[in-house]
Amino acid sequence: MSLSKRARRIWIFLISLGLLLAIGAWWVNKQLEPTKLTHTVLGKIGEELNLKFEFDGLPSYAMKPEPRLVLPNLKVVNPADSKVFLSAKRVEISLPWSTILGDTPHITRITADNPVLNLAGLQAWQATRPATPFEVPTFTSGLEINNGLLLDTGYSISKMNLSMPNLENQQPVNVKLAGVFHQEKTTVSFDGSLTLAKAGLNSEFTLESKGELNLGDKPIPYQIMTAGNFASLEKSFDIKSKTLDWKSESPLPNLQANLAVGFGDSLAIHSEGTISEWPKDWPVLPAPMNHQTKNIPYQLHYSGKPDFSDAITLKLSVDKSQFKSMLKIADIQQWIEQKDGSPLPPLSGQFDTPVIELDGVSLEGVSIEITPDAVK
Repeated sequence: MSLSKRARRIWIFLISLGLLLAIGAWWVNKQLEPTKLTHTVLGKIGEELNLKFEFDGLPSYAMKPEPRLVLPNLKVVNPADSKVFLSAKRVEISLPWSTILGDTPHITRITADNPVLNLAGLQAWQATRPATPFEVPTFTSGLEINNGLLLDTGYSISKMNLSMPNLENQQPVNVKLAGVFHQEKTTVSFDGSLTLAKAGLNSEFTLESKGELNLGDKPIPYQIMTAGNFASLEKSFDIKSKTLDWKSESPLPNLQANLAVGFGDSLAIHSEGTISEWPKDWPVLPAPMNHQTKNIPYQLHYSGKPDFSDAITLKLSVDKSQFKSMLKIADIQQWIEQKDGSPLPPLSGQFDTPVIELDGVSLEGVSIEITPDAVK
């Protein structure tokens, strides 16, 4: 029985559609073959950023809710010097279909396990890039780092954990972060949350964190709550905290203050506020200032090497008496640890008071200069 013209058209349409679907399925399968897909995506990103990507092992992918690549033992290489400045045991990248189909590469989310970032290597790569205005990358579904390590000259940050639900230039950001800062014998662990008013080089922020500070003797717990503004400038990174609430144990003080910090070739710190209670391990204040041991107004200033090896200027005010001193943290630590050392702390300073009582005699307009031999 011969088919009608209409029936033949239907069969031709169905056969053509079947062939198209078969060809489409073959094409999609070829495009989504794990190694080919990986090289396609990384190649596009590498071309745009002038980077070389290497991985060791068999990558894998998933399709829901959108394409996701899992890359084992990823290495990021600067073609200019062939040095690896970023590596990770495992990286999962979520990306939109437009990137798979050849459009401008975008990334939805990145999860990195055990990443290691060499900051000097990153800066060397950045120096090869065209001078363009900085812009925060967009991750619509966020960023996650597990057990990361950051390396730089003179310091490192280990056990880094970071997560944020989204990241977009000039938009609010909420970050959970933890890690351990190392510099010579000093370690500072931290675990807290950071909120930025807008992602970028300049923003209002709030920070809440807790951890332990160890200057080489024993770990001292602390808690910090602060709010202010940060600015990443050409030669420095500046932080201005309008409010700072620091809680700890002696020999560290408890503070309510403001704080200005500048990181660059040198370190600059200025802080004003009150010491909640004079720490028990600190040198005793001279009379009559020693009658007030709580809510002591202070001013602190430091300008010098980032390792705090230079002198700190500390000014205390109680009633009409003032005590201004210069001290070095390392000298004070050594003095505290010595059981049979000098009774005077290793600091230089000046004590001014309008009246002082000595054995029933009143002395007015007293100014005492302190210059112990331990001060260098």
